[in-house]
Amino acid sequence: LGPSLATWDYLPPPENMTGLCLMANGIAAGFAGNEVMFSEAYLPYAWPEVNRHTTAEDIVAICPLGTSLVVATKGEPYLFSGVSPSTISGSRIPSMQACLSRRSMVAMEGFVLYAGTNGLVSVDANGNAALATEQIISPEQWQSQFNPASIVAYPWRGEYIACYTKPDGKQDVFVFNPAGMDIRYLSTPFDCACVDLVNDVMRVVSGQNMSAIAGGSLPSTIRWHSKVFSLPERTSFSCLRVKSPTPERVGITVLADDVPVIHLAPGSFSGSV
Repeated sequence: LGPSLATWDYLPPPENMTGLCLMANGIAAGFAGNEVMFSEAYLPYAWPEVNRHTTAEDIVAICPLGTSLVVATKGEPYLFSGVSPSTISGSRIPSMQACLSRRSMVAMEGFVLYAGTNGLVSVDANGNAALATEQIISPEQWQSQFNPASIVAYPWRGEYIACYTKPDGKQDVFVFNPAGMDIRYLSTPFDCACVDLVNDVMRVVSGQNMSAIAGGSLPSTIRWHSKVFSLPERTSFSCLRVKSPTPERVGITVLADDVPVIHLAPGSFSGSV
């Protein structure tokens, strides 16, 4: 008799498998229903049944982080890790944040972000999960203004750039900076995008036109909103300071109880006021 056939259980991937991705150790991963599956290392055609694991809820999206795999479901997320397919094990992450959009999950620098029930959820390779936008977006704002089920996201220069559909049906784009904990909006939405790592360029497509984000040399208009400041009764601010190399391009609108009380159009002043 000869040696045992090592490829006996090298089955092809299931026809309903989706979410194909590659981990750092050469293991391909995919999912179907509530089942996550792994190929043999560097053999993306071999998917033994023993390399399959199940989750309590149906899987929405998966994303590799080194030799680990973050699995977002319709319930709690999971983390699967291991140096070889036979040693991979999974654990449930105690975070009650379901993934609402498959294309919202992207790998950042050392962690994954996805659109959860109450905001953007961060999961690192150690299985630590947090609500990344908790300090700047309330759950009510997140659900009513951002339509998380419609989010399609791209990572670029450490920021999370997300296209979404507003409640009025119009398309919009927001940019979330995890390091600075701020969120801003792009004035021009786009249909899809691709990140060129070699040239450090994010190319976007709108209709039949392709352009690069931040690729122009001419200045564009940006609108910035401060947080709401509350003061005691019969108290008001004494001054407002704007730091800009070109103050003649800056316009200011001050609102009190959502009513404009001061408005200075761009070009109204230069230097200090």
